Amino acid sequence: MDESKNNILNSAFVDFDLYAIPESEFDYQEIKPHDDFSGTLIMTDIPNNVGEEWDSLVGLLTKICQSVGLELGSNTTHINIKPETRFKFNKLPKSLKLKRLIVFGPTPDDLGMRLEIKSYQLVKWNTVDLIFVDSLGIIKEDVEKKKLLWSLLKQLFAK
Repeated sequence: MDESKNNILNSAFVDFDLYAIPESEFDYQEIKPHDDFSGTLIMTDIPNNVGEEWDSLVGLLTKICQSVGLELGSNTTHINIKPETRFKFNKLPKSLKLKRLIVFGPTPDDLGMRLEIKSYQLVKWNTVDLIFVDSLGIIKEDVEKKKLLWSLLKQLFAK
């Protein structure tokens, strides 16, 4: 048998350029809760911070918050994680005094959390109630997922 044909590490196979994809570290100093912070952190993965899509999805998020007596950006803190941003949940400032985490889009792994949590499930982790659901863009188009989300939010805020 000809070894050069069977050698998976031959130079023709691995002779290509590698390019680092730039990642940016999230600026945790930007997280400053308001005086009337309810302990609710909302995280999203809306691709762009401007434009019609942003306005539409933030409008939906505002309505979701209002349905449970929250005001986006007033008694909640909202963090939008972009795909190229590296985020570590454990680096959140302790001053946040988090009670509830509602995540639209990113997975626990995306947030540096090594947890096995299914979507659309209310879970207590240490002292924090967690909910991970689909991104706002998906929820906006899916009536069943809206119903699942509403059911979870009723459970979360009935406490």
